[in-house]
Parts: sequence; structure tokens; C-alpha cells
Amino acid sequence: MSAETRSTLKSYFNTGDNPTEAEFIDLIDSGLNLTDGGTVAGATTFSTGLNCNSHITASGNISASGTIFASRFESAGASNEVISFNDNLNVTGNITASGNISASGKLIGGGLNINGTTTFNDGNITNVGSITLDGINDDATSGDTNIALTGTTLNIEVGGENFLDTTGTTAKFSTNITSSGNISSSGTITSNNLEINGTLTRLTPETIIDWDYITCPTPTVSFHSGAGGAQGVLADGELFSMIFGGKNGQTTACQVSHVGAYAADGNGFFVEGTIPAIDTNLTFTGLNLQGATADNTGLEIIFGGTQFGGHAACTVGTHALTFDATFNSQDFTDHDAVTIGFRKIEEFETGHGAILAAASGDPLYTDFVAFGVQSPDDVQIATRLNDGTTVFKDSGESTPAGANHRFKINITTGGVVTFSHIKNNSMNAGTLAAPSATTAFTFDDGDVIVPYLIVQNTAADSKIHLKSIKITRTPGISYVD
Repeated sequence: MSAETRSTLKSYFNTGDNPTEAEFIDLIDSGLNLTDGGTVAGATTFSTGLNCNSHITASGNISASGTIFASRFESAGASNEVISFNDNLNVTGNITASGNISASGKLIGGGLNINGTTTFNDGNITNVGSITLDGINDDATSGDTNIALTGTTLNIEVGGENFLDTTGTTAKFSTNITSSGNISSSGTITSNNLEINGTLTRLTPETIIDWDYITCPTPTVSFHSGAGGAQGVLADGELFSMIFGGKNGQTTACQVSHVGAYAADGNGFFVEGTIPAIDTNLTFTGLNLQGATADNTGLEIIFGGTQFGGHAACTVGTHALTFDATFNSQDFTDHDAVTIGFRKIEEFETGHGAILAAASGDPLYTDFVAFGVQSPDDVQIATRLNDGTTVFKDSGESTPAGANHRFKINITTGGVVTFSHIKNNSMNAGTLAAPSATTAFTFDDGDVIVPYLIVQNTAADSKIHLKSIKITRTPGISYVD
């Protein structure tokens, strides 16, 4: 006796047939019995649902266009026996597996409780509740290993001791971190004991220089001995260096090009006068940058590097920049130029200051912006881009007599330059404002520029005092120890 196909069974009951006992047995054995069950050899579709209080066993696929509700899903456990879900699987209870649970997409859960070792080779875990991992790489003698994620806070506990605690974007590690790859941070890494066995790449501070004549020491100036070897004598274009000690103990090395000849009777570059506890507008003290006393002499200073960049190099499109300086002179009309600016990296040109003062001619540098005293008593702006036409703009402002004048240049990451100033106030004080007249200027993306300062003297023997200077570059630059 056996189960037969529908066609065979129908042939037993044609008009005039007398079915036998055996044929009736085949009919009964070919159907499913609600008590005894049975085996379905072909594909079967239940259009209104299937409710089963016992097991459903299939050697092939069980598919459903709707929802399958079950208190338990189980595979036979052989290496080739798997349960696959081609679409989403929503489970309101637990998933227990003695083998692997794999997903080509995301595992999304309101709460994932994992008691064994868990490996995430790829993809993401998206969690709307909490994730608790118990016993990952745990020797079972020093306590559990737990990972808990709540909102923006992640806590990892290893061996009963706190390993990682994050609040917002801050991470605190209470034990060692060992990495054969990269450890990167856009913020601050604070450690009581940081040991680097490989290469350390760091960002420089954003401040290139932050100096003033009251809280910082007089800069150290290299020995004045030019190519001729005579002590205290420099020829036009000869170089020397200054080292500024900053407010936080940092030092800033500067390359200086002398303009014109410097004789032994020239003024030294040092802070002179009585240094007060607090600066005032009329305090005639500071770092004297006059140097030589002859007409058309002076200097150009590159802060934090050289004419070709170095530590001072700033890249337009990457860095935002500021240059803020306060000067004092008994009479600014005694100086052809006292100006700050940024210029593209290239060799020093000692004729640059004289062109700024004349507000006419070829300024020799291909790309630059300068702001300050340019020609006696006039506050002017000078700009040039790509060795093109030079713009000389009279700001409509004048310099104060025997008082302070503060100038500031801002450059955005995109290279857009703006200008501000204030006069008749103590150093670094007061509210800066744009000059009465200004000009638009933008450096090209990718230009590498350096901060520079120009002093151009007249025949008058008149001191020019630098009271304070601060130059910033945001962000810092990467370098390898």
C-alpha cells in the first residue's frame, strides 16, 4: 500500500468502476491525517495559513510570501545545514546559535545580548537600544567583558575593570592601547605615559608666535657679522636670525633679511626703555626694529620659518590665518613703511619695502598682501596676485602721533583676506574695525604663503617699537618626529 498521485487516485473512481479495498487504502494513505501526520513529496501551498502544533520538517525549501510565526527555528546542525533569510528577519525573542550567524547587510536590534565570542568581519551594527557583550576574549577568571552603548556614550569593561568610557566625543582609556596600525585623533590625546615605538606624526600648535614686550623676554639676535667678517656690519640682503620667547615658554625662530647696509653704529634689535607692568597708549617702549639709521634701510622678518616656508608655511585652502601686531613710534612719519602681511614663498627682495612706500612700481614679489604704514603717515593696503597688476589702496586712515597703532590681517581657509585696525589704545586692547576704505583680495587655492613684516626707514633717526605680535595658523601642520 502506498501514497499515489492525484491522477492515479482519480482513475480508481471513473464511472462504472468498483474500487477495491487496496485502492481505498491508497486513497487514505495519499492524504495528510490531522492525527497521524504524513509526508508531502511535492510543493504544497497553503493559501489561508498553516497552523502546526508540532514539528515541520523539510528536505527542501519552506517559503512564505507573508509571515512565519514560530516559537523556535532549528537546523539539523550539519556543516551544510543552514537557515537562510533572503529578506529581513524580525525576531521579537532570542536567537540562539551554536554556530555562526552571518549577514551580508546590517544587524539591527533593539538589544543584542551576546554571551560568547563575537566577530564582526565587515558591515555595521545599527542599534537602537543597548549592546551587551559578555565574555569576549575573557579568561573567565578576572570578570566579564561588557560593552554597553547608550546614546552617545560607550562603556567597555574588561575583567571587571573599566577600559573605555566615552562621553560625547571624548574617550578615556584606563589601560594600555596597543596598535600595529594607526591611531589617529582630531582632538587631544592625554596620557600619563605615552610610548611610541614607531613613527609619530603630529600637528604643530596653531600659534606660530605669541609675544609681547612685557610678559616675554627680549628676542635673541644672532651675531651681527656679515660676509665681510666685520663685527656689527651687514650688507644689503644679508641674513641674520631672531628667536622670540613666547608667552607659554615656546620659542619662534625667525629669518631676517637686512635692507641696505648696516654699520657698526646702528641700533641694536632689543627691547629698550622702561618696561611697565601694564602697557598704555603712550608708553614709548618695545622691541626696537629701526636697526640702521640711514635712509632706505630696514628689514624684512619671516616669522617661524624662512623665505621658502619651513615651519611658517601656510597653505591656502587648508589653513585659516591671522596676523595681529601693535607698533609704537614717536612719529610714524619718520618711517616709509611699517607693515605686516603674507606673501608667497620666494627669495627675499630688499627693494620690496621701498615700492610699498612709493605706492608705485614693481613690488618684486608675485603674490602678497600688506597692510600698515606705507608712505609716511598713511595707512595703506597693497596686494598682488599671480605677478599681475599691483593694487595700492589708501585706507583713508592716518597714524597717531607718539601713540600705538594696531594692525590685523585675517585670511579664511578659502584665501579671502580682510583687514582691521585700531589706534590710540594700549596693545591688544580695544575693538578692531575695518579701515574707512579697503580692497578685496583672495589668494589662489594651494598657494603656500608665509607671514612677513617690513620696516623701511627714512633719513630721520627715529625708533619703531614692536609691542606685541600674534600669528596663528588653523589647523597646525603635520610633521614626523
